Amino acid sequence: MLKIINSLFIFILCLVSSPVFALETNIRLEPKTNEGWISVKKEMLPPSEPDYIMRAMSVDEAPSSEEISEDLKSLARGLQYDPRKIYLWVKNNIKFTPYFGLLKGANLTYLDKSGNDFDQINLMGKLLRESEIEYSFVYGQMSMPYEDMQNWLGVENKSEVIEILGAASIPGIDLGYMCIVSRLLIETTINGEPCLLDPSFKRTIKTEGINLKEAIGYDLSDIIASGDGDYTVRRVQNLNEENLNKKLVKYSTQLNNYIKENHFNDPISKIIGGVEIIPKTDHGIIPEFYFRENYSWEEIPEEYFHWVTIGNNRFPIHQISTKRISIVVETGEQSPNCPSGSTNFGEVSKGGGSTNTFTLTNPNDVTVTLKVKLLNNSSGAYSLISGGGTTNLGSQKTLKIGIKFSGNGQSPGIKTSQLKMEWFYDGESFHKDTLNLWGYVSETKISANLFLEEESVGEINTPKLNISIYHPYDAGYCDQTCTYTLKRGGKYV
Repeated sequence: MLKIINSLFIFILCLVSSPVFALETNIRLEPKTNEGWISVKKEMLPPSEPDYIMRAMSVDEAPSSEEISEDLKSLARGLQYDPRKIYLWVKNNIKFTPYFGLLKGANLTYLDKSGNDFDQINLMGKLLRESEIEYSFVYGQMSMPYEDMQNWLGVENKSEVIEILGAASIPGIDLGYMCIVSRLLIETTINGEPCLLDPSFKRTIKTEGINLKEAIGYDLSDIIASGDGDYTVRRVQNLNEENLNKKLVKYSTQLNNYIKENHFNDPISKIIGGVEIIPKTDHGIIPEFYFRENYSWEEIPEEYFHWVTIGNNRFPIHQISTKRISIVVETGEQSPNCPSGSTNFGEVSKGGGSTNTFTLTNPNDVTVTLKVKLLNNSSGAYSLISGGGTTNLGSQKTLKIGIKFSGNGQSPGIKTSQLKMEWFYDGESFHKDTLNLWGYVSETKISANLFLEEESVGEINTPKLNISIYHPYDAGYCDQTCTYTLKRGGKYV
């Protein structure tokens, strides 16, 4: 409980202190829906668009290899393997979050206590399967009044509903007073009677929470004085960290005591406010709103999955969402050490490169001539990018010499060269310098194994590893991509 209180206090302080620590940004994020979702301007997709794409693709049912956790097995047992109790538990305990398709999977939806209709229906399906109860997934369009959708999504008006559906890529059609939305339901039998159930639609009520400033005894001028810093409307700086920490500890203690005395057994939503599900006690045999069935599946087709690609390996996110992913790169041939006295350009791949820059200053009282060139550069891996050739250098003037080491077009191995710098005055040489240059071109391919928990599930053979996330049907839409450079002998989790 104390850990939760301390974390909560940090969040509360951010809320009540915002005038002090406010930052300007070009992107204003205004959470208007459930936690973690941001209002984004985007048009709603008509249901015909994803349906057309789905029909054009292979929609063979793909059995899910997601394994049900021991927690879910215990939950099904605790619900007495009763389909009615399973339905009501999902209905009354899992909050709705707007997005389209199967993303989290049953285990993570259970842990997060939130998910969309696909993830909540999938969770219910796993509990029914553990209870040895038959069911099927039913996909189609539901006609929902905007007033009910506003309550469901936790927003105030129709325009915000449309905005959320567009941002979440949930297909829908605006009919003025209602919206036709693509939904996933589940069909099973309760007490011998067929039922088409909609556990993900909830009616909710807003909770205000406690008066946070009063609970912690917060005072803006007091906290500024304790920090003894320079304060403006937009920032505070030069704080006395020790005094400020003492003040924060005092606030934390006061909040801790207040919650123990007044809200010891309450959920966080009762303390900071939020949206609570209004519990339902009956199951019904048909959905609350008109529903037109398009497809019936034993399993959700993979075209409705969210995917992550790791190199050339592709995984449904819901099947790996609670598992550890690791990459082990084989040691292979190690790059040799640079000899003492040589300038080290390091290790580069065949398409990579590195540079070094040297600065020479003429210390003489007269102008001199400086000649710079590369010697013994048979591989062509080195090139002068600045300062090469002949330069007249005035007294106390400087010359920057830039050298690039490139693996482009090079065979793997050690590459060497020499940089020669010769000084002339009045046509005669009076000083010479020679630098030995050293670099190593590595193999383009590496050998690495990709593990899911302890199981080897794929191979990676390039040092540039791309990880991307793709969403269902939305023209192969990828909204997150990152690139990592793998090194020989490295281990990544």
